[in-house]
Amino acid sequence: MDNKIRRRFESPSFRKKLSIGAGIALYAYILYSLIRTGSYVLPDDPLFFFTSDAFECFVTATLGVVFYYTCLKGPYIMRKILGFIFSLALLLGLAYAKVIRRDSPLTTELEELTSYVGLMILFIALIYFIDNIHLILNNAHHRTEEALKKAELQLMKHQFQPHFVYNALNTIYSMSLQDHNQTSDSILKLSSMMRYLTDDTSTQRVKLSGEVKFIRDYLEIARMRFGDDIDIKMYVEGKMEGKFIDPLLLITPVENALKHGYYTSDKNNSIRVNCSVDDDTLELYVENSIENKPSELTSLRQGTGLSMLKKRLDLLYPKQYNMDHGAKDGRYVFNLKLKLHET
Repeated sequence: MDNKIRRRFESPSFRKKLSIGAGIALYAYILYSLIRTGSYVLPDDPLFFFTSDAFECFVTATLGVVFYYTCLKGPYIMRKILGFIFSLALLLGLAYAKVIRRDSPLTTELEELTSYVGLMILFIALIYFIDNIHLILNNAHHRTEEALKKAELQLMKHQFQPHFVYNALNTIYSMSLQDHNQTSDSILKLSSMMRYLTDDTSTQRVKLSGEVKFIRDYLEIARMRFGDDIDIKMYVEGKMEGKFIDPLLLITPVENALKHGYYTSDKNNSIRVNCSVDDDTLELYVENSIENKPSELTSLRQGTGLSMLKKRLDLLYPKQYNMDHGAKDGRYVFNLKLKLHET
């Protein structure tokens, strides 16, 4: 029930109705005050009634509504001019009636007119607030959602980075134990990748070419470590200049492919990565060998990697991506298509 009420309140149409209801309630209260005052004063002293505070509030509120919707929001110039003249004339008449009632000098009429104009401006400001309260609430809700979205994305990104660094360091550590002759090269590539993690990914979006290079370096480190035990190939097609993507979106399926493609199969280990760009659409295709064991196929990819990736895509590319993955004929295939950013 609480969620249903919250969703209803978050609806723009409901907030619009709420602002209309608030305006009607305010005007109804002013009208009630006018009728109540008139029932006591009007039979005995009509002039006093037409210069009373209740009547002044009613007239200035009515003029505020007319002035707001004809002069401020109306599209026609002539209607704006007529609305302004009508409002000024009515306020002058009201000021003149009050001067007569008080038997004051006509010079005080300007003071009364000024007070009425000030009261009408106050009502116009109040009408503007009521008319736009749904927009104000929607903007505040939107800002809150954006802040939560940004915080969630930062959390997911930070959850990924330690995981990746651990895997990369573990790879280099294994190479050092074997006294691998390319250990120093792998450390250099890892340094470049760490620079990408700490510097480039701090921005909202990164160059697609940088993200692809990051994947190349990652696969190159794996190739150095495993050598001929696994066949790793990466293909890049299309023009990537001027294309941008949110950072660290593409590494997760590649990392999963390496993890499952090497550690779950003892022969014919292979990984294929194909990254292609067609106009503003990116397609990432990743496949790796797996063991044809039922237990392996059912439990494969049940970790948080791909589920976290899907959450990020839902937040960053709502209805702008398509992601499929699954086991087929001894291979695990991952395919992602998404619309790229231009800036």
